[in-house]
Amino acid sequence: MFYKSRRIQFLFKSIIVYFLLLVLLRIIFFSIFNSESETYILGNLFKALFIGIRFDLRLAVLVNIPLMIFCAIPIVNVIHSIWMRRISDLYIYLFTGMLLLFYSLDMGHYSYLGRRVDISVLRFLENPQISAQMVWES
Repeated sequence: MFYKSRRIQFLFKSIIVYFLLLVLLRIIFFSIFNSESETYILGNLFKALFIGIRFDLRLAVLVNIPLMIFCAIPIVNVIHSIWMRRISDLYIYLFTGMLLLFYSLDMGHYSYLGRRVDISVLRFLENPQISAQMVWES
C-alpha cells in the first residue's frame, strides 16, 4: 500500500485550485470580450487556449514553490502546526487577492483601451492623481 503524505496532498490541492481559478478567469475574460462579429478558426482557438492553459499550469506551480519549500523543511509541519498553517494560509490569501486584483485591473484596462496590461501601464503611475481622476470620471 502506498503512503499518502498529507503535505503532498496539500500542495497538489493548492496547485489544482490555483490552476482551475486561472482557467476560469481565462474563460470569463474570453466570454466577456468575445465579439460576435469575429470569426475564429477552431484550430487557432484551441491552440491559443492550449497555450493559455499551459501558462496557467506553470503559474499555479510557480505560486506554490514557496509552499513546496516550506513543506520540504522537516521541522516545519504545515498540517499539524497552527502557526505554520496560518503563515501558509496568509501567503495563499495574499497571493490570491493580488491575482484577483491583477485580473480585474487587466479586464478594466482591456475594456477601456482594448489592450491587455503590459509594461506601458506604468506610465499611468507618473501622475497618479490625474490617472485616478480619469478612472473616477469614466
